[in-house]
Amino acid sequence: MATVSRAGGRIFVRLPGEERAVLGQLPALVASVGSDPEDAAADRMAPDPYPGDESASWEFSRMTRSDLDGARHQDAEAFAGSLDAAGSGGIATGVAEAWVRVLGDARLVLAAREGIALDGELPEPSASNPRIALVHYLGVLQHEIVETLLGSMADT
Repeated sequence: MATVSRAGGRIFVRLPGEERAVLGQLPALVASVGSDPEDAAADRMAPDPYPGDESASWEFSRMTRSDLDGARHQDAEAFAGSLDAAGSGGIATGVAEAWVRVLGDARLVLAAREGIALDGELPEPSASNPRIALVHYLGVLQHEIVETLLGSMADT
């Protein structure tokens, strides 16, 4: 299991090799959203801000979509580029924040594709559904990083 700590102003995320390999697939998972017109994750990642007002929703999307996609792309690059260094040299706070966002996006994608409602209960992990186990794992890792970031903020 991953361990998260901080030292010298850096965040360390020590990952066993198999966990690092799985995490290395997350940027591609998030980038795949919308590649299939029936992808349930597309609505989860870009919800309708004005249900019932198609014009306002279109305008909002037109004004924000490019920036949101660009920010997700930058986060994915920071995440992927720091996977190996996270355990040995640590990562800067801003990169750790990108990790939190990528982990959150991946959880949303996986949950949507598993049919889990936003206000629904997350099923218990089981060997019969490794995606649910991954959603749980990513949540734990995300929580640990956030707690570590909050601890480093309290010390400044």
